[in-house]
Amino acid sequence: MYANTPPLEEFEALVSPLQKRLYRTALILTKNVAAAETLIWKTIIEARRLYARSQPENGFDEWISQMLISNFTRSNLSLE
Repeated sequence: MYANTPPLEEFEALVSPLQKRLYRTALILTKNVAAAETLIWKTIIEARRLYARSQPENGFDEWISQMLISNFTRSNLSLE
C-alpha cells in the first residue's frame, strides 16, 4: 500500500455513490461495455493512488469525473 494512503473505506464511501454515473459517462464516451468497464477501473485505481496527495475537500465527484474524461482522451490519443 502507498504511504499516506487514506483508509480504503473512506475512499469507497466517496466512490460508491458515483459508480453508476461514472459508468454512464464511460459508456457514452467509449460506446463499448468492456471498454467502459476498463476505463472506470483504470480511473478508480488512479484516483485511489492520487487521492492521498490531492484529497479534494469538496468536489470529489467533479475531480474523479474529470480524471475519467482525461483517461479516455489519453487512451484515444494513444490509439491514433
